[in-house]
Amino acid sequence: MTDMEYTHQKRLLEAAFLMSAEPMRLEELSKLTGIHSLGYLKKILVDMKEDYLERGFHLIESPEGWIFQVDSKYLKKVANLTPYQDMAEGEKRCLALVAYKEPIMQSEVVNMQGNKCYTYIKRLAKKGLIKTERHGRSKIISLTTEFERYFGGNKQEIRDKLLKQIKKFEEREEQKELALDNAKSTGNAEELEERKVTDNTEVASEEVEQPSAGVEQKPKETSE
Repeated sequence: MTDMEYTHQKRLLEAAFLMSAEPMRLEELSKLTGIHSLGYLKKILVDMKEDYLERGFHLIESPEGWIFQVDSKYLKKVANLTPYQDMAEGEKRCLALVAYKEPIMQSEVVNMQGNKCYTYIKRLAKKGLIKTERHGRSKIISLTTEFERYFGGNKQEIRDKLLKQIKKFEEREEQKELALDNAKSTGNAEELEERKVTDNTEVASEEVEQPSAGVEQKPKETSE
């Protein structure tokens, strides 16, 4: 590979990281760049990592893959610009529950949030925000050190922000229910039911992670 080609690949990778809201695995980056040697691709990424050491953001390798991440010194000042945009409402509620009760049994989370929380727990653990440890037939869930770094604050501040976000969501849902009840009394229920179905579909699309192509889904747990 010539110096020009090498520079081109680094710029292509940089553009990918700037556009992606999620970490990217080596396999994904290999397809993007056409570099079949994962070892050589990782060498380029390590070079890029060094390039960003003195910047306001860095290239890091997380358990999920490679991603640009804001320097911890500046994260608290800019975190409010994109508050939890990559988290569904269900994930926020699940994380807030863990934050207030940690360590908490997974079975307790299931009792409070239902079986859908298995998906939320899996996604939060994948982000590195929580960790799980086997305890009998269930698991113990607790926060990681990444939790505070990710949100740019201490645990109490983050808990309050998460609860505020959840409260806003629940208020919107309550307003929809009140509007539907009022519509039933005035004969406009059919129109609002259609609107409610549309809203619920949008919320569901945010909360349910679509499986990646070619990845086999594991069956959900049904009991603890």
